[in-house]
Amino acid sequence: REILDAHSIYAVKAAYVSERAYYNRSILQIGAKHQEDDLLQGLEVILNSVVGSFVFLTQGRKSARRIFPKLVLGDLKDFPVPRALRQGQEQWRELKRLGGMSNDRKNRPEIDALAARLYGLSSQELEQVRWETTGLRGGLI
Repeated sequence: REILDAHSIYAVKAAYVSERAYYNRSILQIGAKHQEDDLLQGLEVILNSVVGSFVFLTQGRKSARRIFPKLVLGDLKDFPVPRALRQGQEQWRELKRLGGMSNDRKNRPEIDALAARLYGLSSQELEQVRWETTGLRGGLI
């Protein structure tokens, strides 16, 4: 749904599906040509990371609302896709391996570390993002 998960620092639950999904106005969908499937699979992992959540929570148009915070289509359009992801660099193997498992709690540290590397963040900067995101979500983890 568009409404962000209020019980976690992970504000987004993204999923990649290879087939066209049923259109539902409360679910935001990103479509692409077949040759862009790798990009979508990589984007799924990034959207499910604490780094992706931080971007939405700090830059989203309606994500700071106390009642019914949500993502809007413009938030997805403006989401900063890492250059390395757009250029299809080495991280593809890791993204492919993690794709489809990105909503599993045990994979979150690995997903967060990969997303941080794609954005050029150090481990200290990732911890700062995690700390800031925890504060934005009212101290919930």
